[in-house]
Amino acid sequence: MENTRFKVYIEENEGKEKNYGKLIIEPLERGYGDTLGNGLRRLLLSSIRGAAVTAVKINGILHEFSTIKGIREDVIEILMNLKHIPVKAKTDQAEVNADGFKIITLDSDDLPKDFFTREENPGVITAKDMPWDNDFEFCGDGVLCSLEEGAHLLMEIYVEQGVGYLSAERARPAQPPLPVDAILADAVFSPVKRVNYTIEPARVGQSIDFERLVLEVWTNGAVTPEDAVSEAARIAQDYFGHIADTVGNAEPLPPEEPEIPEPSIQPEEIPEADSEEDQEPENSTHPIHELELSIRSENCLLRGGIQTIGDLLHRSRDDLLKIRNLGKISLKEIEERLDILGYDLKPSAPHPEGENQNQEGDSESDDFSDDEDESEDIYEDDLEAEPQTDEEDMPEEKEQEDETEPEPVPEKPKAKPKAKAKPKSKPKSKKASKSEAEAEADTESD
Repeated sequence: MENTRFKVYIEENEGKEKNYGKLIIEPLERGYGDTLGNGLRRLLLSSIRGAAVTAVKINGILHEFSTIKGIREDVIEILMNLKHIPVKAKTDQAEVNADGFKIITLDSDDLPKDFFTREENPGVITAKDMPWDNDFEFCGDGVLCSLEEGAHLLMEIYVEQGVGYLSAERARPAQPPLPVDAILADAVFSPVKRVNYTIEPARVGQSIDFERLVLEVWTNGAVTPEDAVSEAARIAQDYFGHIADTVGNAEPLPPEEPEIPEPSIQPEEIPEADSEEDQEPENSTHPIHELELSIRSENCLLRGGIQTIGDLLHRSRDDLLKIRNLGKISLKEIEERLDILGYDLKPSAPHPEGENQNQEGDSESDDFSDDEDESEDIYEDDLEAEPQTDEEDMPEEKEQEDETEPEPVPEKPKAKPKAKAKPKSKPKSKKASKSEAEAEADTESD
């Protein structure tokens, strides 16, 4: 590479697109085409300095959702048109005010006298009609807006220099301060619109191990493609030159500060409450009716203040048995439904022996009530009559009543012989009727 010097050629742009340039760099050793082409392309698209309109103040307009009398376009369309009109800085250090921007005033009264009668674009304000000064100039053929005769437009255009792109939705800058009725606009500072590069094989003498870099650049007219490539190369040269100048005198890297380890919590120190929260199911906030329990069990849980599945999982078996009218059968049904979902009730706390016996007695009585009325939807008022219905339906209690009260027992079997003895009673009735007839005859004879 030391004995090979590459050259830069510029292809003539006769009859082709405007603001287009093609540069050829050859010969390059293998691999340098991509290195230079990719680096120049990225610098051209991101780091070339330019000028753009950043804000607009229109007389009588307070926001962008307005229309101007006598102008076909609304304010939003005018801002979009300004975005696509290139602004050319005539010098590298354009003169701006202390706030960092330059104000250019556009007044429709200053337009040419033949503005509405000219042959080309009558009544249309283009980039050529916009005012310019010694620092900035609007270039290109872009259209700003269309005026009717008698319409008046007074606009202050704020122009700044920068790199890259600024959105109109950005925060309103505190510095430089803008008037209250000034409207922010999209600002495209980069004058380069498109860059493309290709690598082709090149030949030097009898050697074919070289490359040719073909670089194509499109700009908006504010700068020429050649000037843009030159500025990109200068930026890269500044960075590489600074590295070359300072790498020999580079200071040693300061030692890194030791990292302070974060205090770790031992498993023994983790409270039980945290472990239970970790096991909290995802559907803990779902209502209790999603378990599809029987009506009796669901009503008991609701009366006990259990509204969600999470509330149920925080109760133990003992807590559920304390709920009125909820017995072992209902408890078994609840545990089966929870087992299908993969959950368990909260473990019960140990109790003294006396309390366990009392709880067993209570659960047995509740279990008995579940056996009798589990298939029915019984509420508290209906449950008060359960002991009377149970005494009538129990056969063992009937036998005891029969032994203690013998009077009603013989009455039922005696009723049947009376019904069968009716035919035998008929002769008795006939004899009685004969005796009565004889008595009547004796009285008549007397």
